[in-house]
Amino acid sequence: MAALDFSPVDSTAPLFLYNAVHDEIVNIAGPDKAVAQWCAAGAPITYTRDQLSEHVSLAISATPAVLRWIDDRLAGQAAPDGCSTRTVQSMSLGGA
Repeated sequence: MAALDFSPVDSTAPLFLYNAVHDEIVNIAGPDKAVAQWCAAGAPITYTRDQLSEHVSLAISATPAVLRWIDDRLAGQAAPDGCSTRTVQSMSLGGA
């Protein structure tokens, strides 16, 4: 399997990222490192780490939070400034 490239990016578009802490496909160390690098480069990122989900279940349970985040941007609400990383028990419990 090829390694994912988490090189720093020059992004001004706000990003919403999420990953399962115990993801069996994408080890959490990769996204954690990428977010740290991208934030250091000034990218505006909202990053949520989910403790109870795994790869497939998180794709489903994160959907409401993802759609809310996109809805807010399309409605003209500004994304949060800067970077934030938080770890929640489960995004399915409203932790977005």
